[in-house]
Amino acid sequence: PYYAEPAFNLGNALRRMNANAEDVIGAYRNAIEYDPGHRKARANLAEYLIEAGNVSGASELIMELKQLQPDFPTLEYLEVRLYQKEQTTAQGKMPESMRIGVIAYAANEHDKAITYLMSAIEDPQLSGNLRKTALSLLARSYDVLGDATRSTTYRQQADAIE
Repeated sequence: PYYAEPAFNLGNALRRMNANAEDVIGAYRNAIEYDPGHRKARANLAEYLIEAGNVSGASELIMELKQLQPDFPTLEYLEVRLYQKEQTTAQGKMPESMRIGVIAYAANEHDKAITYLMSAIEDPQLSGNLRKTALSLLARSYDVLGDATRSTTYRQQADAIE
């Protein structure tokens, strides 16, 4: 743990300097290696990977972060950023129901988000990552609305997707 914070700070500094991607990623990974519970290093690395277009790497880190601390302050932000990156890189058109559901979720319109996200997960052409995002947002929406049973159901479905 002693070396984790300097490695984390190095990652942040390298990122601000637009340094070589390998160096930035390496610094954050070192912080995580020195302190496996370092949430900020995971979050910053996930955000960096999203920016770099490494959706699968970012998705994995977001899932780890969710397991470490489900209420981590930037978790929802990272999930929305991941979704946006997937949307811009996905082949074909994004289902309108998914787009509206994410926008409603971001606006704290959870009833509306649930309606549209439920429609989105019924789409057989929805990618695995987008389905996982929709299920995670459904779980969080139900959690906000106080429905722990449905929240748990959708969270388990999301966690089952690799």
